[in-house]
Amino acid sequence: MQEHKTISSNKAREKIEQISLIKYKNSVVFGSLFLACFAFGEPLSNVQSNPQSGLQSNPQSSEANAYTGDNAESSLDSSKDFGTDSSLDLSSSDYSQKPSFSKDSSKDTTTKPAKKPTSIVEGEKFSLIYTGWVESFSKIGFNNQSIDANLGKYPTDSFSAMVGSFGLKSELKSQILTLKAGLSVTAGALVYDSSSEAYPGGAGSVMNEYIGMWEGFDLQGKSGVKRHYYVVNNAYLDYELKLGAKSGFYLKGGRYESSAEYMSGYTQGFEVGLNLSNLKLWWFSSYGRAFAYGQWLVDFYAPRGYVDSGGKFVHNGIHAFKATYSFLGLDIIPAVYFSKGIYIAPIIEARYDTNRDFVGKGFRSQTTVHFMNPLHESRVVGNYRYGDLVGKEAQTLYIKQRFDINQYNFGLGLYKNFGNANAYIGTIGNPLSLDLWTTTAYDLGRNISDMIGKDAITPFVFVGGKHFDNRFSWNLISRYSDSRRSEEASIAGSLSYALGGGLSVGVKLEWLRDTTKAGYRVGSNPENDGSDLSTIKSILKRTDDRSHSFIWVRYEF
Repeated sequence: MQEHKTISSNKAREKIEQISLIKYKNSVVFGSLFLACFAFGEPLSNVQSNPQSGLQSNPQSSEANAYTGDNAESSLDSSKDFGTDSSLDLSSSDYSQKPSFSKDSSKDTTTKPAKKPTSIVEGEKFSLIYTGWVESFSKIGFNNQSIDANLGKYPTDSFSAMVGSFGLKSELKSQILTLKAGLSVTAGALVYDSSSEAYPGGAGSVMNEYIGMWEGFDLQGKSGVKRHYYVVNNAYLDYELKLGAKSGFYLKGGRYESSAEYMSGYTQGFEVGLNLSNLKLWWFSSYGRAFAYGQWLVDFYAPRGYVDSGGKFVHNGIHAFKATYSFLGLDIIPAVYFSKGIYIAPIIEARYDTNRDFVGKGFRSQTTVHFMNPLHESRVVGNYRYGDLVGKEAQTLYIKQRFDINQYNFGLGLYKNFGNANAYIGTIGNPLSLDLWTTTAYDLGRNISDMIGKDAITPFVFVGGKHFDNRFSWNLISRYSDSRRSEEASIAGSLSYALGGGLSVGVKLEWLRDTTKAGYRVGSNPENDGSDLSTIKSILKRTDDRSHSFIWVRYEF
């Protein structure tokens, strides 16, 4: 068990969280005070020796994708349409997948009317409000088999968490200028943990990477020893300048919900956007990542830092540039993500939307084709990531078609990796509108699906609907994934209902069969855990039932 804790810790911090979230706007006074004492690259919890916490946001994953359906807090106003280009993003309106299969699905605001925040001060030019939420989230695994680490035999994890968040948001505006600020804190704890005999989140727990993980900002601390159960996830200033009827500029910095497709959760850094009518330009820089959701609560850490040959920790951050050119219903989007010393990933994407103004009536068709070509630095080539070696370059192709007919939607998609394309990009945020975090917390990831594995191919289909003034939603999705490491088959369905007054409930039930192929072992990544490669290669194929259920109850105030 001790061996496995070391195995899992490296990869578990990567959660995709393809996550869409409801934007929180918080207090100018508190936000500016926080930013004044805030240094990029060093989380406040490090400086203050605080425990950990989180604030609501989307699941992503991203990890995210694990966060695809969490619209608790969006980092950008949709009117800005920068960065994620939420008004154009197929996944942002993909009700059939995001609410159901990402973390904290109950927080998806596309599924239910958002509760109006409470005003402290409200005027024509200045407003100050408070807002918050409390959520109970549970995962119930249906496989309780005993553990045999040598064979890679593990149960499917079960846990329950209670998480809450409180924040302030403010807005000061004139005819062409708007200044926004936000401050929020999220805290919580595990209340049940199937992996810990002593107490939830205790020594030996594999659930700490859902709630409370802390190995230092550089991730070099000892695994499973310390916990942070709260995080200051929002502390930002957001400046907007209107340049014309369809043009504008904005600058946002501090801690806030990430708008980057390949960096889900909360970011510590800044972004800049320029909208010139049909052309949008966007720059993003992140020097830290955190989670603040009902299912994930992790303090800020460096997701792509590393220790160099001299033993020095190097943290160059994650950066991105994207240009979006729109013509009628077509968007052409070249982009690039990079982290110095690890990878650079050029991207080209095309989207076509037949009805951008669709609001649940009539017909809409959305098509997206996304291609990425990560190029890995020589220092990481030959490393083991997610059970397989990293090559010099690899590719990802993602195609999705979605149709909406009134309140119903359906579609299909394909996600294909050529090589180990998601070794360093695509696991801490991903445009794929599926939950990647659904296997077992004892495995690499933790519990990341091999949809992101080497040479993996994942076709999927989905159908869903929204009813009763968007208060009730249902979704079904089925996928098949085949990679070098494993073969997965899944059918998942979810229901969510907004009861009114800020209270909502939801449930997801997923059948998942996971077959680990011969020569691989659940929980083993030779580079990180020192496993004998010859021993692993002799292991026979095994199939495990990873079926599980998510249940959540959420109250927003």
